[in-house]
Amino acid sequence: MSDCSDAFHQIMCDRYFPNFLSFETALLHLEQRTGMSFTIRVSKKIKEPIDDALRFRYRRMRYICSLGGSSRTTLVKRTHKCGCPVYFEVVLKPTGLKVSKYSMHHSHAVPPDCIVFSDERRMLTPEEEEFVCTLISENADNQKIRKLVRGKYGKLICMKDLNRLKLRNRNFKLEALS
Repeated sequence: MSDCSDAFHQIMCDRYFPNFLSFETALLHLEQRTGMSFTIRVSKKIKEPIDDALRFRYRRMRYICSLGGSSRTTLVKRTHKCGCPVYFEVVLKPTGLKVSKYSMHHSHAVPPDCIVFSDERRMLTPEEEEFVCTLISENADNQKIRKLVRGKYGKLICMKDLNRLKLRNRNFKLEALS
């Protein structure tokens, strides 16, 4: 349904990463730019030599789309899995970490609004939470709140974040009445 090969190739391929930190930075840049989200599926850690273990951490890594695989039947899992076949493999070469193979043909849409972002990228500061709570107390529409937060702070908040803030806001009102 969605092919992200060009963006992936431009950011991640045809280069060696001199350390794990630079690889992680490039991956985060890719996720922010395209709206894709990856999780590490398989990895082989480096144990020796110690210098390589500190610098690169892994000898081999396989990342998959966060929507890859299948959903568990338990309710603990929050991300709906749709069996997306997207993956890429990174191996340690003598000159650094390198993407060895990849497939970027998603089986779902990948605009930034369609994925669930990790908690760090949607965590609100107390000031931002206060702004959202003001909108909630004014009975603003959920989509309007999300749009305003994205425009003002550049953060994508999910419905579960809004529901959590609504519940907290309601609890504060109940405590004030007691």
